[in-house]
Amino acid sequence: MSRLVITGFSKYPAVKEEERLWQEIKEEKLFIFPSKDRFITWKFKRWAQEDPLAKNEFTQLVFQNVENALQMAKWPGLSKPSTEYGLILATYNGSAEAQVKFYQDVHQENIQYFNPKLFPEIYFNSVLNKLACKIKFRGFCQIIWDKAHSVENLLSLAIQAITYHSQKGCLIIVAEESSVEFGGAVVFIEKEKNIQ
Repeated sequence: MSRLVITGFSKYPAVKEEERLWQEIKEEKLFIFPSKDRFITWKFKRWAQEDPLAKNEFTQLVFQNVENALQMAKWPGLSKPSTEYGLILATYNGSAEAQVKFYQDVHQENIQYFNPKLFPEIYFNSVLNKLACKIKFRGFCQIIWDKAHSVENLLSLAIQAITYHSQKGCLIIVAEESSVEFGGAVVFIEKEKNIQ
């Protein structure tokens, strides 16, 4: 099996703010779900602020962590779609805020008045589709919905994708919108350059 190299890792909260943010979490000053100001202290906010795809907190959370990880990996970006890089996301709650808002609208306003823009957000794979469009990864793509074993399954799938599906690399995302202790993490792993 080819050796794999971790070239980027982003864990919520952002690197330079980590100590102060964890202190604020302990003091319960941040992350009273669903909080609208939870992203203001992140180091890189461009994707979450500017991209029209990132309209709910879960998508912003994933986009933010992915941007951090790719910057740490010094990822140059892609000029055209690549089938050599894959995406795997593990989550349990998914876009909880959007789901709650959608069903509240359905029950309170009648189904004919619900917001159609929220409908895709009730599905767990919505954020992964948006991310694939954003970073042009067109390789192996999978979402894992599981509370107890999702991270183990995630890593196993990534190794299989790189080893057996001719993937050069894989972006591994663990994200939980409603978790105070663990908002999200991203690992970017690649097949070692000098190994075929």
